[in-house]
Amino acid sequence: MIRKGLVGLTAFMLLWMTFGPALISLDAAQLEAAEAEAHRECVAAQPLWAIGHRSQRAAECTAARVRDLRARKVTVPASVMHKHADFLGVRLTHHLGAATWMIAGLAQFGLPRDSLAARQRHRRVGFLYLISVLLLTIGFLQICWHDLLADRDFRAFFPHDFDVNY
Repeated sequence: MIRKGLVGLTAFMLLWMTFGPALISLDAAQLEAAEAEAHRECVAAQPLWAIGHRSQRAAECTAARVRDLRARKVTVPASVMHKHADFLGVRLTHHLGAATWMIAGLAQFGLPRDSLAARQRHRRVGFLYLISVLLLTIGFLQICWHDLLADRDFRAFFPHDFDVNY
């Protein structure tokens, strides 16, 4: 039972690493389209008699609708999703190591070990697992060196959580 759970969790993590950024980018594009639609609706809803104030009233209406849209929608900023894009070393070590680690973990827990060949394969995959952990560690050290940790991205959203004097 535990083996199936670990295999499922590893498969989920691998799929999330593969398709997660694309889904979040799609979500941000949908939010931008909704904001543009809100602006068009606000401009069209302004009465003709408010000739001198139509643009100001439309801007206020758009700002209120965009504020409501963003309050209802939790999105991950693109800067968070693509913060490692400029750091090839991090992508080659940490990201490649993570993908290798998940695939090796899936193979370690998911494949049988009842024959001599299967046990030898299990040892080779274990060695690959150790190499991937080494890559992950090197990538993490690079992330620390370049200050790309997750708390850096959310300090503006949650300043009291990161304030030392709080």
